[in-house]
Amino acid sequence: MAHFLMILILTSTLFLSSFSSQNTHHTIPIGSSITADQNSKPWLSPSGDFAFGFQQLPGNKTDLYVLSIWFAKLLDRTVAWFDRQLAPHGATLTLDAINGLVLLDHHGKPLYYYTKNLAGRPAYASMTDAGNFVVWGNDSNTPLWESFTNPADTLLPTQSIAINGSSLVSRKSRADFSYGRFYAAMNAQGNFALSTKSVFTSSDFDAEYYNSNPISGDRLVLDGSSLSIHSLGGINGKSNVIIPGPNLLPSEYYFRAVLDFDGVFALYYHPRKINNNSEWVYVGSLPDHNICIDIGGDTGSGACGYNSVCSLENWRPVCSCPRGFTLVDPNNRYGGCKPEFSGNRCSQGGPEDYELVEIPDVDWPKNDYEQINPSTVGQCRDACMSDEFCGAAIFRSLSCWKKRLPLSNGKLDTGLGSVAFLKVRKGSVNQLD
Repeated sequence: MAHFLMILILTSTLFLSSFSSQNTHHTIPIGSSITADQNSKPWLSPSGDFAFGFQQLPGNKTDLYVLSIWFAKLLDRTVAWFDRQLAPHGATLTLDAINGLVLLDHHGKPLYYYTKNLAGRPAYASMTDAGNFVVWGNDSNTPLWESFTNPADTLLPTQSIAINGSSLVSRKSRADFSYGRFYAAMNAQGNFALSTKSVFTSSDFDAEYYNSNPISGDRLVLDGSSLSIHSLGGINGKSNVIIPGPNLLPSEYYFRAVLDFDGVFALYYHPRKINNNSEWVYVGSLPDHNICIDIGGDTGSGACGYNSVCSLENWRPVCSCPRGFTLVDPNNRYGGCKPEFSGNRCSQGGPEDYELVEIPDVDWPKNDYEQINPSTVGQCRDACMSDEFCGAAIFRSLSCWKKRLPLSNGKLDTGLGSVAFLKVRKGSVNQLD
């Protein structure tokens, strides 16, 4: 009996030692650091599914890095979380015993605090297999900070956003991780809403282009079991699917819901078993109508930038510049268009140097300064052409609306029966870039 107890104690000790060793192996201790460099090794989750570290920005900004969490086993290293504060090459991220995640320069001077106003002193951190990076205090039951409650533009399975909680905010463009114009949040009424905001620091939104009403609840969840997005009722505990997910096993597929830079909130899945043809598969998205038409606030540029025309292709907005206009940023089709002439038209030649080009089924609503009713097509054209302040005119249903630049909420809508007349330099044609 004594021999049996000795074996039992020894076995238990070895088991606890082994468990402790494994736990330590996946724990990130105070003082750990990562350098913003291409050769820097990230902190991995136990399974290796997720990585936490720096990724170099694409394009010409080769000296800048973004702190992020990504799907480590995927070839494209899809980002699931990121901080919008960029790090210069060679800067060091350290897990500090007082402030948590701190970015230091070459001399060890703090550049930026990624985690602020912590409720206690950090003891260690961990990168979980759910894709959640957690900074823990001495009480390991309560996180001091976690990426799941500080999302960027993506939800992972089991992650949620609650009423009066964090919002998802889109990127500015696919390669630009700064704040974009699109927001996803649970509003005070318990509805999930998608909105636009041109100025990040403003408390007011330009327009709301999706609302889950009458479906309401206390939080929006990407449910890892049903693999769909739910709005959970806080009183009766009910859940309502607003983007149905596929009947696939989470052990065989990755899932994510992302507010893309173009304003579309979409659900995707990706096989965990990787091959050369593996890619993210689109499941469904919000708004489930036409985002070009659904966005139409009194302020803001609309689904696309100013002076653009938005058309729908595979449920996504495609932004184009009318002839006579060029992209403000040649690398960003969603950033708006500028006229090829600049300043006052009087300084760019007389009325004889301009013409009106006709674009069917296009409208720039919410930006008219004068309406002529009734009007014929010819009267509408002449009214704009003879008006120095008129940048465009819309004719529809025997009415004419004169517009000033910049034009907002531009959209292609074959159901309107409208005709746009756009004033451009002579030589332009009635096509879209």
